[in-house]
Amino acid sequence: MSGGVFQDQGGFYDLFYESKDYQGECDFVEAAFNRFATAPIKTVLDLGCGTGGHVLPLSARGYGMTGVDLSQTMLNQARRKAEEADSGAVFLHGDVRDVEVGRTFDAVISMFAVMGYQAEEGDLAAAFATARRHLEPGGLFLFDIWNGAAVTESPPEANSREFPEDGGGKVIRSTDPVLDEARQVVAVTIRVRHVSPQGEERESQELHSVRYLFPDEAVNLLRDAGFETVHVCAFPDLDREANADDWNMSLVAKAV
Repeated sequence: MSGGVFQDQGGFYDLFYESKDYQGECDFVEAAFNRFATAPIKTVLDLGCGTGGHVLPLSARGYGMTGVDLSQTMLNQARRKAEEADSGAVFLHGDVRDVEVGRTFDAVISMFAVMGYQAEEGDLAAAFATARRHLEPGGLFLFDIWNGAAVTESPPEANSREFPEDGGGKVIRSTDPVLDEARQVVAVTIRVRHVSPQGEERESQELHSVRYLFPDEAVNLLRDAGFETVHVCAFPDLDREANADDWNMSLVAKAV
């Protein structure tokens, strides 16, 4: 991710999202590849790869995977998991707004609202430009982002959740979102309190500013970056149009 988030809290990322259906989301990615690619997809760049939740399953399915992330904390976990899985996936430290991998890929993906973390329009345009630089004409760009219709109709609310750890520790994660409709951003203050099995406590706080888009707006920004949008849908359902009940929508675009 970019913006300096998931540094202190990145070590708990897999605990927070251990129930996330990464395999199902990779099924969605493959279905998009199969439907919209004009040539076989063999190599994939994941912008904002986190701890490798999509990179490693796709690598196991035979894709040549490269992941980029700004959080060194999360990259360390991704590399450890790749080594344990004997995966050939490559993980690089970089900012999705300006990273240069030095080669092109058949497809670029950016999952779990990474593009939304580019909260300012210039940042989002830069991230789209990064995707375009790493694709030949006809290459696919697939990402999901928060859907403006759903966010504005059902604004996020504060919540707190406790996550037990193996060995008797626990992590309490609290989120306090503030909706800024003028900027189309939700500023989420995330507080994490870690209690060790011995009762020792450590706290951290991060501000996650996440932008939401409306479909026409996303299509226009993609066009400006050198893409033709070929599909917009609810995430992760390739066959259903996003509506005001869907917080996440996905776009598939081709490099022109």
